[in-house]
Amino acid sequence: MNHALVFTREVNVFNEYSNQFTMTIQLFALSTRMLWLNLGIVKAFKVLLHLVSPSVYSGESRAMPFFNFSSVTTLYLTTILLFYVPEYIEYNNQSRVDVTNKMEALDGQFVDFFESFYIRVAPAIAVGLLVNVVAVLFVDHLMFYPHWQKLKKNSLSRQAIFNSTSIVCEFVDDVQTVNGDTLMTCSARRMSTLQWYFMHHLRCFGLQERDLSKRKSSRMTIKASEQSKSQLITTTSPDLKYTVGQDNNGHIHLLDDQLSDVKSLVLNIKVLRDTSLVIQ
Repeated sequence: MNHALVFTREVNVFNEYSNQFTMTIQLFALSTRMLWLNLGIVKAFKVLLHLVSPSVYSGESRAMPFFNFSSVTTLYLTTILLFYVPEYIEYNNQSRVDVTNKMEALDGQFVDFFESFYIRVAPAIAVGLLVNVVAVLFVDHLMFYPHWQKLKKNSLSRQAIFNSTSIVCEFVDDVQTVNGDTLMTCSARRMSTLQWYFMHHLRCFGLQERDLSKRKSSRMTIKASEQSKSQLITTTSPDLKYTVGQDNNGHIHLLDDQLSDVKSLVLNIKVLRDTSLVIQ
């Protein structure tokens, strides 16, 4: 990391007096590595919000949707300001005198860590990165406000927006409004992959759907045999609408119209046939 910072500084100074396109591209590529800081900032805010102000149901928090990007394109827009970080570091340290060992004995001289070349500008850069990320998020949610409203009405999209540490919603944004319902047509294989992704690469918050418990308690209880027969019949219906939810342990569940877990046997058959699932 130290060598990368020194190299970036030297190339930036060289390119300032002798501008070359290849060097500019190289500087931009090196600065883009700081994109991970932007991702870390958004994820940290999302986790902190969940810990400080936990919600009871998925979709209850009004602040949680703000810390999500609608697509990878808007995410990469946050890298524009990163390109000017090397220039800002050089600008902040331009009032200096370079002293070599030939002019003065430097052995034994102590330099405060917080007054060093890079650390002294770290607070200003941190504030700049934070403002940059917040500004891009604000523009994203302002420009695509109708799209965000649709995503909030689908149970699968809500798992990414409200109920996990995901900060990009592009992989669950193919929702459509049909007869007043916000639906997503998802293949069984894709649903299985998304379940694996949520449970292994993200931290799930384990929030239940808002009306899930009410709807489940309002339904009549049936015998186990009748329930299994009903599930075998309904899971083969093309008009069946599924709901995606989480339990208290953060496990992703696929629920049928009876709000019962889809059995492994039925789901495996759907995966083999790559059946389409309609998720509401």
